[in-house]
Amino acid sequence: MKRAVIASIAALFLLILAAPPALNAQVSQQLDPVSLEKYTLYYENFKAKNYADAQPFLDWILQNDPAFYHNDDRNFDRGVEMYTAFADAEAD
Repeated sequence: MKRAVIASIAALFLLILAAPPALNAQVSQQLDPVSLEKYTLYYENFKAKNYADAQPFLDWILQNDPAFYHNDDRNFDRGVEMYTAFADAEAD
């Protein structure tokens, strides 16, 4: 009985591991072009630590499509990092 349960769990785990590429292919075809444009502009500026240019695009993403692209909260984390940098620069 235990072997059957373990085998079932292992099979399910392998199935889950095999699923994301197929799911990602479907999701990438459904990206909103406006969100993609705003995300790209914000992220490229953010990576370069050009926060002033990234701010309007990140604000748009946070207001209109906060989980865009990765379907998680990393856009909020980046917003915290960006506004912390603004506060640090203002304190100097």
